[in-house]
Formats: sequence, structure tokens, C-alpha cells
Amino acid sequence: MRQRHAASPLIKPTLLLNKGFTSGLILGLAFFAALAGLTYLISLFFQLVQHYSADKAALSLSPMAFGFITASLAGRTLVQRLGRTFVVIGLATALAGAFGLWATVLTGKTGVTGYLTIPSVYVLGLGMGACINSLYTVAIGDVAQDEAGSASGSLSSVQQLASAIGAAVVTSIYFKVSAAHGGITAMTTSAFTVAMIIVACLGLVWLLPRKAGPEGESHVG
Repeated sequence: MRQRHAASPLIKPTLLLNKGFTSGLILGLAFFAALAGLTYLISLFFQLVQHYSADKAALSLSPMAFGFITASLAGRTLVQRLGRTFVVIGLATALAGAFGLWATVLTGKTGVTGYLTIPSVYVLGLGMGACINSLYTVAIGDVAQDEAGSASGSLSSVQQLASAIGAAVVTSIYFKVSAAHGGITAMTTSAFTVAMIIVACLGLVWLLPRKAGPEGESHVG
């Protein structure tokens, strides 16, 4: 509302009339909030439930970094060829990782270790890496050239906001469930919740433009 009345708006109000761009904003907010929250929660789980040191918990997350880097590098060319289909692939991969983590914790109970979670954490990283740039590159696929800068800045801001929201919401769910049912149940509930958010994102992704924006542009700060 502030931008609608500003003399020189940072965000052009007409952008919100673009279905693909607005869908990208909502999808990015939900997806990155869910994954950022789950990433933080995995570290908490290993420290609070499995009694890992902070260093050991961090090492348990290292497969996510490798997956993230791998998919990010591959995505730079694939998103131009596949468009929003590549975003679907990234979301589906992240969904598989979230369900994998849920199943690992559910079946492993108190015996869950960092080694057991390597596959699911790596797959989560692949999903995040595939979506980090491609989602927003596709979201501005049909944005007018004179609105591209405003659109890119808006999407980058939403990504940063999502990280803060995700850490707050997902950990709130975890601690609420943990107080009543313990850490194992809290972790599986949180992982399942994140998986359901990703399922919702898979429904929204079809509102994005089919093709990506111009190659070589950076859309994430």
C-alpha cells in the first residue's frame, strides 16, 4: 500500500497484477521458509535429542551443502532448457528429501544418527539448489523489461524474509509438539509439515510462466 502512493516506488504496483510473478512470490515465500526452517531444525534435533555437539551437528548437515552446490551448478543451464519444469523437478526432489527424513527418524527413533540421515539431507540439498535461482528466474519470465529490476529485488527480499519466518514457524511447531510428545515425534511432525507445504508449492508452480527469464541475469541476492 505504501508503494502505491510513493512518488518513486521501489516495487511497481503493476507487478502484483502479473500472475506468474505473484505466484513466484508466494511459492518462494512458502518453499524457502519451509526448507530454511527444516534445515535449522535438523541441527537442533541432533543437539537436543541426539546430544551431538554443535560441531558434530553441523557436520551432519554437510551433505546438504554438497547437494545444494551440485544442483545449483546444473540448474544454471537446465532452467533455460526446461523452464518451470525444472522448478517442478526441484520441488519434487525436496519433497522426497523431506519424506525421507521423516521416514528415517520415524523408523530409527532414538537410534537416528548423522550417517542415517545422509541420503535424505543430501536430497534436500539437491532440491534447494535446484530451486534457489531457477524459481525466481522463471517467475520473471514474462515480466516487462522495465519492471525486471523491481521484480528481482522483490523476490530477493522475499527469500530473506522467508528464512526468518521459516525458522520461527517450524521451530515453534517442533517445541510445541516436543513439550507434549517428545523430540522424536516433534521431528517427524515438523518434517511431515514441511513436506505438505512443498506439496502445496507443487500445485502453485503451474501458475508460473513456462519459460525462464533472460539467461545470465542474477535474481537472488
